[in-house]
Amino acid sequence: DFVADDDADNVLPFHNTVNTAIVNSFETGTERKEYNVRKLFLDSFAAQSASGGQRYPQVNQAISNDVGNSLYLLYFGHGGINGWAQERVLSIDDIQNFNNYNNVYSRFPLVSTITCEFTLWDEPGTSSAGEQVIKHKTGGAATMITSSRAISVVYGELFSSILIRNIFALNNDQFSTLGDALLKAKIEKGPQSDHLKVNFLGDPAGTLSRPKRLLKIDNVESPVPGQLRALDFVKITGHINKEDGTLDNTFNGRVAINIFDKRLNKKTLNNDGSPKLNPVLQYTEEGSPIVKSSGVAKDGVFTVEFYVPKDINYTLGTGRILGYADNKVFDVFTNQAQTIGGINPDGINDNDPPKVKLYMNNTNFADGGITNENPTLLACVTDDKGINSTGSGIGHDITVVLDGKIIDTVVLNDFYFSGEGNGCTNPSLADYQKGNVNYPFRNLTPGPHQLTFKVWDINNNSTTATLNFVVKGENDQNLVVNKLLNWPNPFTNKTYVQFEHNCNDILDVNVQIFTITGKLVKTISTAVTAEPFFQGFRTPRTAIEWDGKDDFGDSVGKGTYIFKIYAKSQNQDKCKGSATAVEKMVLLK
Repeated sequence: DFVADDDADNVLPFHNTVNTAIVNSFETGTERKEYNVRKLFLDSFAAQSASGGQRYPQVNQAISNDVGNSLYLLYFGHGGINGWAQERVLSIDDIQNFNNYNNVYSRFPLVSTITCEFTLWDEPGTSSAGEQVIKHKTGGAATMITSSRAISVVYGELFSSILIRNIFALNNDQFSTLGDALLKAKIEKGPQSDHLKVNFLGDPAGTLSRPKRLLKIDNVESPVPGQLRALDFVKITGHINKEDGTLDNTFNGRVAINIFDKRLNKKTLNNDGSPKLNPVLQYTEEGSPIVKSSGVAKDGVFTVEFYVPKDINYTLGTGRILGYADNKVFDVFTNQAQTIGGINPDGINDNDPPKVKLYMNNTNFADGGITNENPTLLACVTDDKGINSTGSGIGHDITVVLDGKIIDTVVLNDFYFSGEGNGCTNPSLADYQKGNVNYPFRNLTPGPHQLTFKVWDINNNSTTATLNFVVKGENDQNLVVNKLLNWPNPFTNKTYVQFEHNCNDILDVNVQIFTITGKLVKTISTAVTAEPFFQGFRTPRTAIEWDGKDDFGDSVGKGTYIFKIYAKSQNQDKCKGSATAVEKMVLLK
């Protein structure tokens, strides 16, 4: 991601400088064509007026989302110890909400800033925004090349392009270490006092991750050879090579195929009506993938199938196929041009919407369960023809809305992954027919919440689903019991009582079982440990057993019984008070 301020303090607007650097490094020649570059030029987005001044909420959201989905994040423009730009496209509040290190994934980008004292690391009395990015406990950056003092605009314009070129310079199809890249950029720029204000935070021996170029696509099978049209069913076959060019029949792992449509024509808007921002910048940008499908490589060979979504640009032109595979030891990729356009005149007969199951953190979650303040939404989605995650059709995004706040709708296209994963399993379906969405929330307020999730299939049928959950505040030490149940229910020989709670401690539990008329027939008293569950805890599944007998050892009759639990922590300093809950069970004889 490349973020550029909407200003022009020298001759050229900041976005012109950044776009030229991108064109030279990624859009000219044949190298680095595999990278999907997002141009977050502030002046390309519609500005919104707020009480604090002009704002670009779409940019704020894109930065927050992409911290966990990007290899590299650059900012060029005005900034300071509190964030980026006068429009506050990255603030300390945004940084504190970063959650790219969580129980689902850990992805840390390289962040570079050519601005003023964003990272004032050598002032003990100041906790600058940049320092918080590198020191963040649940996200942020792995490495930063960042400004610690105000630098001149002229220096920033020249050094930005030089730095980007050196960071992404390839030697034998691999990147140099980041420390060497920064050193070479400063040497190339020549002696300059502003060099002392651009600092390296992290491991200078580290490099940007880059797979090996060893994946090969053997055939792209489609109704029209050489062309992919909307609603076409496509089969891609390929293999993974060794370094010597022979088949690597020891490679077993996951394969992902992303299809990118033709580049989009865009322009800046001159939101401020400033003569310095004229003429507006005309540029091109690649959109998000129109297809994200996956498969399995076995003995070095793979097949990936999918339908092309209806939401593509029907004009015939050149897009590309990006293939990637990982066997947990090393990863490989390929990138090749592909003609895309048109629509299959036969279409598809599909009016069935996708199916959705929503959870928090993992598939054990039940509607209304307990989470902490930083839960992760998990959506397991299936559809016979596939899921639309293109973002190309107006209103056809994968979205989530929290507590009915439509204005804060979050677009989740970049968080969708095809195939099985994160507990979402459905062996009877092909990979293109199933997938999952993982989105981390941050700093939710304690109390009940409801989220609304919407997803579309490739033929633009949609499904909306809701999930209720209760956030337990970190400072709330009172014991809370939720989701009391017994299993199996109904039962014949024995059953187990189980519940969720919020206490990481041993609980003293008393279970009383009554007939439907209120007669007490059995009392069970036991101590149970806390088993991690979501962001909270639960009792072990077999810790509290009832064998269908009363307190005298006699079997009770069949019928419905009421059971009530009373729970109390053994350490009242950790979890205060007690909690009760009531449910019913059915005994079959």
